[in-house]
Amino acid sequence: MNREVENNNNLANANSLELGQAVQASLASRNDRDFYRLSATRSGTLTVRLDVPSAWGFLDSFRLSLFDSAGTLLNTYATGQDASFYLGLPAAGSYFLAVQPDLMHLSGNYSLSASLQAGLGGIES
Repeated sequence: MNREVENNNNLANANSLELGQAVQASLASRNDRDFYRLSATRSGTLTVRLDVPSAWGFLDSFRLSLFDSAGTLLNTYATGQDASFYLGLPAAGSYFLAVQPDLMHLSGNYSLSASLQAGLGGIES
């Protein structure tokens, strides 16, 4: 498993996230924001797996956001538990994922992974 490298708090300093590989990371403060760049070789359904500390269950403590290569926000989700998100990618290219604290921040580690399947499978892009 790869490890997050700071300072990745903006698009310009985003860590690379290889499809099919997980990264271990942490949100050190309420203002911490971790960006990851991924390359999609085709349009399709991006499955993003976010594993968070289990003690946070019912609180929305993590926010996951998807941006296109220009930095335009495409979608955002909040969760306090392990979750998979299914995101429609309209075209091949570079995309960015950001993980940041949401309503409640309790410092701790998380892991993030992504995979890409052909077709949108009913997912809106």
